[in-house]
Amino acid sequence: MIRRVDPWLVAAFAVLLAMVVVLVACTRDTTLEDLDNKNQDIVKTQVSVFQMPDQFPNIVFFCNGPTGVYVNTRQANSTNLNPNDPKCHAG
Repeated sequence: MIRRVDPWLVAAFAVLLAMVVVLVACTRDTTLEDLDNKNQDIVKTQVSVFQMPDQFPNIVFFCNGPTGVYVNTRQANSTNLNPNDPKCHAG
C-alpha cells in the first residue's frame, strides 16, 4: 500500500528548504573585513601596521633584532623574514 503525501506539505517543505538555503548563502563573510582602528591601540611596542582598504590584506612590520618581520593579516603562514633589514638595527 502506497501512502500519498499531501501536495501542500511538499510545497511547504520546499519553500522552507529554499528559505534556509538563501539565508545560509546571504551570511556575511567577516574574514574579509579589516580590524577596527581601536584594536591598533593595544600594540604598545615598535610595530608598524599598514591598514589597507577592505578586500586587501593589512601588513604588519616589526624588528626582531636585525631581522625585519613582515606579516600579512589575510593568510596563515604569511610571515616573511628579511635578515639584516636596514630598518632594523641591533642593539
